[in-house]
Amino acid sequence: MEQGKPVLAGLRAAAVVAMGLMFVLGTSAGRAQDKEISIFTMQLKPMYTEYMEDLFRRFEAKHPGVKVKWLDYPAQGYETKLLSLIVSNQAPDVLNLSFQYMLTLNDRGLIMQLDDRLTSEQKGQYVQAVLKEGCTINGQLRSLPWYLATGVLMYNTEILEKAGLDPSKPPTTNEELFSMCRTIKEKTGVFGFLPTFTEDGAFKALFAGEGVPLTNPEMTKAAFNTPEGIRVVHEYKKLFDEGVIPRESMTAEHRRAIDLYKSGRVAFLPSGPQFLLIVKNEAPDVYARTGVGFQIPVKGSGKYAVDMQNLAIYEKTPHPKEALDLALWVTNAENQLAFCRLVTIFPSVEAALADPYFSSPGTTPEDKARYIGAQQLRNPTVLLPPLPKLSQLNKVFNDMARQVMLRNVPVEKAVAEAEAKWNEILAK
Repeated sequence: MEQGKPVLAGLRAAAVVAMGLMFVLGTSAGRAQDKEISIFTMQLKPMYTEYMEDLFRRFEAKHPGVKVKWLDYPAQGYETKLLSLIVSNQAPDVLNLSFQYMLTLNDRGLIMQLDDRLTSEQKGQYVQAVLKEGCTINGQLRSLPWYLATGVLMYNTEILEKAGLDPSKPPTTNEELFSMCRTIKEKTGVFGFLPTFTEDGAFKALFAGEGVPLTNPEMTKAAFNTPEGIRVVHEYKKLFDEGVIPRESMTAEHRRAIDLYKSGRVAFLPSGPQFLLIVKNEAPDVYARTGVGFQIPVKGSGKYAVDMQNLAIYEKTPHPKEALDLALWVTNAENQLAFCRLVTIFPSVEAALADPYFSSPGTTPEDKARYIGAQQLRNPTVLLPPLPKLSQLNKVFNDMARQVMLRNVPVEKAVAEAEAKWNEILAK
């Protein structure tokens, strides 16, 4: 029996080793079975790395066995990079998309229909107009809204006072805005504002803001060559010729408008409230004199334009439930509110909008802009439809602006030529 002891001891040792090995293998196997969910976002690193990584760590803690892989790319070349990942079978599960690019991917059958995967309660938490107009294509929900942007009307109260205007009554229509700009130019020599006529087909937004449809509902024909559309172009041509707006409107991009505003060379800055931070840091004296009003609503509807970033789910994701759980987590009220405290954006969830952070007017220009922006989101509209062949259409409008403003081509002729070119592009 004594001789058997070493054998038994050896067997026991072997069993312990085997059990240990099984444990290690089992653990490794468990790790190997972790579901990796990738999310592709636009230009959030490095400024929001800490927020995003904490967001994903907390999601993983609530979803054992799920790991989040975060992919973030600059805005420039973003869509090309995403498409290259899809083509090489490395498509992310959750996709941060603009409404415009959603259309492109949806046309290729690459994003998931979400109506049947969400409860009415889950859908009901979001701002409904945004969900309907900015996340739905052909009647089907194709994404969840993430963060929103809406413009406000910033203005230099001192310039208005010098022109004999009441700074407590900012303009509420384009007619009022243009009239005040003419008075300001006449009395003070200061420009009204800086539209950027050749940036991204700017006349798209100028038409849409005046309630002029860009295309027919099927997006097969242009619809802006109407008396109302022609009137809009005439209005801006008159402002340009009268010197109420700067001649550099023909070459400038939106950042130039901020430069002119903070140097006191334009009275109004219709733009996103996030730019107030630049004014505050670089021109504190102008910031102190800045009033904030509601953006000019869309003519005929009284609604306020909103832009958005959405989260869509890749159609062929191997983990649809976990991918949707992640999208719901990123866009929930608590997480959106925390994000909005870091950057001047607006949440797409009603509960977050109702938070005192947004519902109190405050006293500083930033506070007022945040309050006004949140109020506008009670009655929002997606100003621009997701147009096909957008870069080509933009070029037509940029050319139309040059023809009218610089070459004095009659407005009717320039608009008719733009219509013909849009029809040609849309028909292809």
